[in-house]
Amino acid sequence: MRILHIIPELKTGGAEKMLVDIIEEQIDLGAEVTVLISKRLNNNLEERVSKLATLNCSNISEFYSISAIAFLVKYLRNKNFDVVHSHLTPSQVSCFFAYIFKSTRALYITTEHNTSNRRRNTFIYRISDYLIYLPYKKIICISDGTAESLKNWLPLTSNKLEVILNGIRIDDYINKYSKISNDRSGFLTVISVARLEPQKDHDTLIRAIVFCPQVKLLLVGEGTRRAILETLVSRLGLTSRVVFLGNRSDVPALLAAADVYVQSSHWEGFGLAALEAMAVGLPTIASDVSGLREVVGGAGTLFTPRDELALADAINSMGNDSFRKTVADNCYVRAQAFDIRATAAAYMRVYKRFTHDTDID
Repeated sequence: MRILHIIPELKTGGAEKMLVDIIEEQIDLGAEVTVLISKRLNNNLEERVSKLATLNCSNISEFYSISAIAFLVKYLRNKNFDVVHSHLTPSQVSCFFAYIFKSTRALYITTEHNTSNRRRNTFIYRISDYLIYLPYKKIICISDGTAESLKNWLPLTSNKLEVILNGIRIDDYINKYSKISNDRSGFLTVISVARLEPQKDHDTLIRAIVFCPQVKLLLVGEGTRRAILETLVSRLGLTSRVVFLGNRSDVPALLAAADVYVQSSHWEGFGLAALEAMAVGLPTIASDVSGLREVVGGAGTLFTPRDELALADAINSMGNDSFRKTVADNCYVRAQAFDIRATAAAYMRVYKRFTHDTDID
């Protein structure tokens, strides 16, 4: 089976990382995979893809431009793929035009990676979104919350939706399972891995640390709000207890060295970073929103979004070693259910259902 995955770029986001993991598993399942991006970043994800699959780049960074659409139309006409699988809005838009111009007879599939986006704040975009999703035989949603959100926005897509939960490479984390340390010098190390963007609501997390005097906070990630958040940290007198680490390639090791993980997002398609923390064995605290609720609920601790006092109480409760270990064990066990191999196999079954490729089990 010849599969083309289209995504704007392979930056270090949840959708991009998950896609690369899935691609590696699809190749193990016998697929021939090509990845088309618009912009090269020359990073680890591109290196991983290049070792196993074909990585092509249009070098057209204006994602919604006529040039980008024309490139894809011509590209697909010169190739012979069985499946064209798009990820994120720019790729979905380009595929709509490729479909209209009948560039390929391949099966069109897309993955919906989030429960919200800016278009859903404006009713007029509902019509354009119906058009965007027109080419797709199936819309894969990475969580129940993602599917419910899209169904509420575009009810006529209901018969196209299929939930396939995200996963991670459990083996990358299982050997780093960090047992609870009794040598903490009186401080808890809390870590959060997320882009410094409005969606992730670092503000609530930082404000909560004011009420957690025995806590040090590590923030992993970069984004447009870094300067704003650094100003907030300074204004609250937390400079000595909140550390910005930027983008890191050693996230599993950082997680294993911490005591507690927190994800305070306003919304999530799927709590991939939280799942990675749980797989390491970190007790995990997350905002009670769809996408995180499905991953963390029943094992970790959920708090009311934007409520820094509730979050502070949850963090402070982890100061009890026995309680923290119980939550850590529960999170670790729950994480084992989210293996990327099951996710990739489910994707392949969707392809097979519509392409009748009997070589894929």
